[in-house]
Amino acid sequence: MCATRAFSQGLQGIVVEKYYSANAADVADATVEGATTPLTVGATTYRVYVDMAAGYKFSQIYGSASHNLTISSTANFFNDPNYGVSVDPGTVSTVNIRKNTAMIDSWLTTGGVASGKAGCMKSEDSDGSLGNTDGLLANNPGSCYGLPISGAGAQDGFLNSTVTTYLAPNTLGLGSSLDVLDQTPGSSITITNGGIAALGGIVGPTGSNMVLIGQFTTSGSLSFTLNVQLINVATGDPENYVASSPVAGELTHPSLTQTVTGTCPSSNNDSPNGATLVNYSTNINFPNCYPINGNTSAGSDSPESAATGPDSWYRFVAQSTAVSITLSSAIVDDVIELYQKVGSNYVLMPGGSENASSGAGDFERLNYTGLTPGTTYYISVGAASGSTGGAFTLCIQNLMPSGCSYAVPVGGFGLCNAYKAVYRGSTSQGVTYDFNFTGIGGGASGTTTLSGTNGLITLSNPTLALRYGGIYNVQVNVNYALQNSAGSTENISVNGTVSGNCSSVTIAAQPAVEVKLAQRCPASLLRSNYLIGTPIAGNSYPCGAVSYSYEFTPIDACGGTTTGLGTVYTTTLPNPYLGLGNLPYQPTTGAWRVRIRPNFSYGDGSFGPAQDILVANTAASSMIPEGEMDNAHSKSGLEMVAKAAIYPNPSNGEMLNINITDVNEEVIDVKIVNQLGQWVYNNQFVVDGSLNTTIHFDQDLASGLYMVEFHIGNYVMTERVIVQE
Repeated sequence: MCATRAFSQGLQGIVVEKYYSANAADVADATVEGATTPLTVGATTYRVYVDMAAGYKFSQIYGSASHNLTISSTANFFNDPNYGVSVDPGTVSTVNIRKNTAMIDSWLTTGGVASGKAGCMKSEDSDGSLGNTDGLLANNPGSCYGLPISGAGAQDGFLNSTVTTYLAPNTLGLGSSLDVLDQTPGSSITITNGGIAALGGIVGPTGSNMVLIGQFTTSGSLSFTLNVQLINVATGDPENYVASSPVAGELTHPSLTQTVTGTCPSSNNDSPNGATLVNYSTNINFPNCYPINGNTSAGSDSPESAATGPDSWYRFVAQSTAVSITLSSAIVDDVIELYQKVGSNYVLMPGGSENASSGAGDFERLNYTGLTPGTTYYISVGAASGSTGGAFTLCIQNLMPSGCSYAVPVGGFGLCNAYKAVYRGSTSQGVTYDFNFTGIGGGASGTTTLSGTNGLITLSNPTLALRYGGIYNVQVNVNYALQNSAGSTENISVNGTVSGNCSSVTIAAQPAVEVKLAQRCPASLLRSNYLIGTPIAGNSYPCGAVSYSYEFTPIDACGGTTTGLGTVYTTTLPNPYLGLGNLPYQPTTGAWRVRIRPNFSYGDGSFGPAQDILVANTAASSMIPEGEMDNAHSKSGLEMVAKAAIYPNPSNGEMLNINITDVNEEVIDVKIVNQLGQWVYNNQFVVDGSLNTTIHFDQDLASGLYMVEFHIGNYVMTERVIVQE
């Protein structure tokens, strides 16, 4: 592996891929074709990617007076003399990109690498190589350069592009700064007031969501300081990352400043001093398992290890407090040992050895907590005492902390809203999420916890007892229930931090409720009617209400003056409907000024605007007319409180988490329909106010748009789901 990454909100890091190393045939061709900067044997082609979290788009790279963007090398950049461009290789046809050395030209881009093609890591290329019509670019140095880009078994990092993965770059304020990428010898680019943008934003062409922004061929080292703007798809908000000295509204990331060389690390990992570095990538976060293949046949028993068989050593930088390490071999009795270097000594971590199963063909899994993020740890993988070495596969899975996916919207969250953790795995994979809300303002205090969730909750959940207008710090802890090699479940919790989207989470002000417009003066009501509360214009119904209070103040006439003190009646149900026949201390007829207030588990809410009503005649009755009952059912069961949420969305088609709360029915039918109108899923669930389940599909759903229908009584709610392979 040849790339380094780290994680921070939408930007997961800047990834540098060693794409190609030039050989003598490439050099001879470039010389004959008249390259202004000579190509040299061993010159490295670097590709630079912006690695983003799911739900983010790349917008631009830019430089300003306070944050210069710089790209430089210790040798001049190579420019292909025939089809070279300084920016946007997406304008080069796939016919021409295959000629001479066009594929290793130096340029900047917004995703595109040729006409109709977007760039991706060679390791993620799924369609082979375009090849080279001149028999060039066939060098296969292996090691950290990965697969060749031309010839047998090649993968060139070219995938078919779409409008979401490549947009022609919009350039501004660049002047002559990119001349060194277009037939002008030079080794340095500086942008102080300009940018290269994909207007509207683009995503990566693969599931890793990495967008290619540049390619540079040079015989020297490559250095850069980048400033990047991303877009949060859910909110539409930009996130600006600068290489250094961020001010208010800016973020930073250590990978924005890098210096890299074409040298590959040593592969002599028979001792901890030569341990192979396993560079961080999202492919080694649970539940992913990036396979590392090795062989201990030629290895020796390292004196630094406690085991007594041949071993190999690997090292990694801890990304969190916990890790899961799996070792498997068809012929070796596997052993895993985890070490930390203290001074010049390698010290076995307490409980850091795993040899639970025995015999050739076993596997071992070490689930370990207590690491210090940012610290380098060493792994000895190999054979137990008396065993011979052999081929093995190693997997290092970082057990990452979670966090809060949603940024606080303008005005705050409504209690009806869904709230989502940063995805670290599904309940079927043994992963659950605990949400801890600590009140810090707006009348909120103390800490409430909702444990064992699938990562998607509704803020009105009564266990949380959140209050309207409250301000909270949120900590999301993720729990991994992992099996070791003996088949025993080991529970590891990784605590989140109160930062980013988890800090100062604001709940919106309580929606106000008033008497329904059709029931106000001059309308005339009967004592057999139900008085109905409705949200004021622009509001939704309050979620989480446990009852409603109605304050009646007698008045001499509609719009008149009060003639007595107010009397308050409170419902026994969480619905804004009060039977006028159940008011024993009020006259049969008359006019009243009425205010309505929702009440919550944390206390009384606020009254809405006062409205006048007129009651004329008839004896009291507690029956609600059939039409009103239908209306009441509709609003109390669906429009008012029932909320459905689906997670993850987009999905990879393997499974969906379903969460729907505050349902006044005992049964919910869940149907999923594809774009052809065909059912791909149909099931009925018995519920007690809510449904929280994970649906696993017998076969992964194909890419496309699906409608998820919730049939609740006589009503249907619909949510859209996008499946992306």
